[in-house]
This record gives sequence, C-alpha cells and structure tokens, in this order.
Amino acid sequence: MSLLERRALLRSSLALPLAGLLPGLAFARGSANPLATPQQDELERLSLRLFDDPAVVAIRQSLRDLLLGDPAFGKAAHHELIRHNIDSNCFAAVQGVANSDPARPRLFWTWNPGHRWFGRTMPSSRFAFENPDNIFRVAPIAPGLSYIVRGRFHRPLPATQVFELVDSPPGAPGSRGRSIAVLSRREMAIADDGSFTVTIDSNAASGRSNHMQSAPGTTLLIVRDMLNDWANERACALAIELVGKPHSQEKTERELAERCADIIPGFLHYWLKQKPIFTNQPANSLPAPFVREGGWGFVILAHYDLRDDEAFVFTLDRAGAANLGVMQSSPWLGGSRYTDRSGSLNTDQAVPNRDGTYSYVVSNLDPGVRNWIDTGGVAQGYILIRWHELSRKISAAPSAVRSAEVLPLAHLHMYLPEAEAIAGGQRRRMWAERASAYSARYLAEV
Repeated sequence: MSLLERRALLRSSLALPLAGLLPGLAFARGSANPLATPQQDELERLSLRLFDDPAVVAIRQSLRDLLLGDPAFGKAAHHELIRHNIDSNCFAAVQGVANSDPARPRLFWTWNPGHRWFGRTMPSSRFAFENPDNIFRVAPIAPGLSYIVRGRFHRPLPATQVFELVDSPPGAPGSRGRSIAVLSRREMAIADDGSFTVTIDSNAASGRSNHMQSAPGTTLLIVRDMLNDWANERACALAIELVGKPHSQEKTERELAERCADIIPGFLHYWLKQKPIFTNQPANSLPAPFVREGGWGFVILAHYDLRDDEAFVFTLDRAGAANLGVMQSSPWLGGSRYTDRSGSLNTDQAVPNRDGTYSYVVSNLDPGVRNWIDTGGVAQGYILIRWHELSRKISAAPSAVRSAEVLPLAHLHMYLPEAEAIAGGQRRRMWAERASAYSARYLAEV
C-alpha cells in the first residue's frame, strides 16, 4: 500500500461517524489495526476522564506554575515546549494509573505523541526519553498471578520485538527500573502462521517455550515493537488474559483520580533527577556504552552544548544490531521533535558510510547533510543512542563509537566528504514523508 493510499485511509478513518456505535466497540469494528483494540478504547476513554478530573487539573496547573516560575528551569523562549512536556508527562502518569490493576490486565498502547485517530484526539503521553522507533504496550503484572499473552505477527515484521518484565513502571514512586526477565523475538517459538503464546508466572519454565518467570516486586510487562521502516513494518496483534478469576475489588474512578493526583508530582520529580546521568561527562563527547540488563542491547547517554555555528559529529558502528537509533531530547522532561522533523534517526532513516558505519551531525541549524539530528533550536540538550537486538549477547561494546568531535558548521563537508548533501526543498520533502510514515500507526487498516 502506497503512502498516498495510507493517507487516504487515515482521512477516511478519522471521518467515520462514531454515533451509533456501541461504547467500547468503536475501535473494534471495521479496523484491522492491531493497536485499535476494545481494551485500548476503554483505557483511552478512562485516561481522558482522569486527566480532566478537577484534582488532576489542579495538580497539573500547580506544576506548570512551579516549574515555569523557576528561572533556572528554562528560558522564556522555551516555555511553550516546557508546558507541553509537563502535560505530556502528566498524561503518561495518568495512563499508568488507568491500567494498574494486575488482576484485570490489559495491554495499553502508550508513551506516544499526541494524535487523532478514530474521531478522538489523544494528548501526548511522551515522557522523558521514549524511543521513537518503539510501539510500547504495557500491562500490569503481579508475581503471584499467572498470565497468557497471545499474539500474531503480520508481514512486514517489525525490526524486532522485546517482552520485558520490570519491577516498577518508569518514574513510579520508588522506581528502580530493574529488569526481571527479557524475551526477544529471536528467542521465541513462533508458528508458521505467525502466532505465538507467552506464559508469565512465578514458576520456572520447566520445558515451556516462550515463558517468562516473574519475581517478587514484578509489576509491569512492557512489549516493544521496534520499527525501522515506519511506513511499512507493523506491530503484532497482542492480547493478555489472567489465568483464573480476579480476587480483588476493582478501584472506583474517584480512587483512580486521587491516585493520579498523588503520584504525578513524584513522577515528574523522578525524571527531573535524571540530569546527572547525562551530564556526568564533558559536553559534546560520548562515553562508553553500557549494556542493558539481559544483554539485549546497549545505550549511550550524553549531552551537547552548541553554538549555532557548531556541529557535534560522531560516527558509530552498528555492531550487528537490528535497530540502531539516535535521538535528541531537551533537558525539560523530553521533547525531541521526531514525527515531522529529524529529532531522531534509525538505520533505515540514516545513510551509512562506505565502511558500514554511520556518521551523525547534531546542530541547531540545518547542516545540509542527510544524517542531521535536529535540536529544534534547543542549544543545550541530551543525546540518546540505542543499539537493540544484537546478534549475540555481549558484556561490553568498546568499538561501538568510532569518533566524536565538535566541528565548524560552515566547513562540515571538508570533514565529512561522504555525507549526502541535502538542500532545503529536499529536507522539507523528507520531513513530509517522515510524518506520513509515522501516521501509519493511526490508520484504520495497516
């Protein structure tokens, strides 16, 4: 299906009248999008109601007043971005509360930019440093309970998929973010028709394939579908069910709203405290990567500080990863503009050098080369580099970074003779294609 056909489908799906459809079934009817489930519909409706609850609105406003009133937090020129990021982090916290009952698990697509689909406008739930290439679905888990996740892949497949059990949602009060268990598609038993089943409980696998063993403290299942080709690769269909019946009483909406108001300040505070992990080395340099728990990837966290006539240029080895992604973020709770600008690049979006490495240019102004990481005019910010789904588990990646230096923007082509030159009109067309490719996630049929 061409991008033009996808855009036509998107426009037609957004125009579908919802009147007359039964509540909770608006997504299910007439849609082949694996993200548009009845459970997604139910949780989105609940999240929107909680977000507009007076107690939650009041805490959101108080946080805006507090942070925007602090001169050290950000310049007035960036207040619109900061205000957006505050609300986005708040909505991510609200969505976490809406889907927090492990006795009634539902897979919820979350942590994504604001969008409109199926006649509904969803606020941004981006927070901190979410990966633009990922479709995140999460479900609450309790270690004393048993679950079955059923899924089916459809072609073209995502670059990879990773199931992870963690001890707490990112940013939750007392969060450590400890990984309990990891299962990647490369390790899974998958039927010829693309279907699979994953079991989750506190027992060892004992011969069971696709099993994840929970442990004391496990609270969340995170499923990442990683897309290199945003326009064509597809998330798999997924559903989760509890084995047996729930033995706890479901919380009222009033209780959930109060819980939202209680945790939102701590959620934002948690992410604001992460600054030292980016700034513990000099600006415009890349430290050695650290390996993610489970050995399924590695990461670099860095920060930049650039004048408009400078560029931070670095060259990376893909190291056999299925997905190599570079993204920029502001120091104010996130904010890379990646849906319609190049605030991030993955291996499909960037052009490799002749030797297979990738060179990236971080700058405030357009450098006129293909592999530009656009800062969006934020002269001081963060860089995240992720290698995912390696061909083998590793304990270190000493050759992942080939070079990193600050260069004069005006003479960039002298230092990067292989870089593909991009003129202004080409850049605008690339960004338009990028936005169209990203919008494929919201189509009625994919």
